Amino acid sequence: RSTVSGNLASGVDGHGGGIAIGDGAVSLVNSTVSGNTAGGDGGGIFVSGATTAQHAIVSSTVASNTSGGVGGGVNVGSDLLGSLTIENSIVATNADSGSTPDLSLDRVAGDLLIESTLIGDNTGTPLAEAQVPDARGNLVGAPSPGGGVIDPLLGPLMLRGGLTATHPLRAGSRAMNAGNSL
Repeated sequence: RSTVSGNLASGVDGHGGGIAIGDGAVSLVNSTVSGNTAGGDGGGIFVSGATTAQHAIVSSTVASNTSGGVGGGVNVGSDLLGSLTIENSIVATNADSGSTPDLSLDRVAGDLLIESTLIGDNTGTPLAEAQVPDARGNLVGAPSPGGGVIDPLLGPLMLRGGLTATHPLRAGSRAMNAGNSL
């Protein structure tokens, strides 16, 4: 239940503009990670470490982050031994050096579960394009010549009567009513 926004991890070794996790675990629930910048990998979130920890991004939005390396939104480092769950979330409209703008999955030795989630651009991931919900309820965009990158149509990050800033879904967003009830 947090907003992580407007942070900078500078230099090519500056990983995790918003959140950088080493040998611990991250459990991000009902949160927004937006407008962060990393000179290295993981503009929004960088997860690494030779740990068997379970990492989760649940009912959260990771959008409008930038990295000079890979994984504009989320980067899972090559040494991660644990598992990763992304559920009921949006990971979209992020940018990086051009190889994995939204999600970089270098290695997840444990379980990888992505469910009821909108991934704007699957470039550099093992995820198959799904312009309509796949078997796990995911919407996954792909650059041309596929069906195209999926824009979740997010409004600007701001307070809307709650305690934390959020991106509302604008009319016509494919993420509207697309998650599952937890």
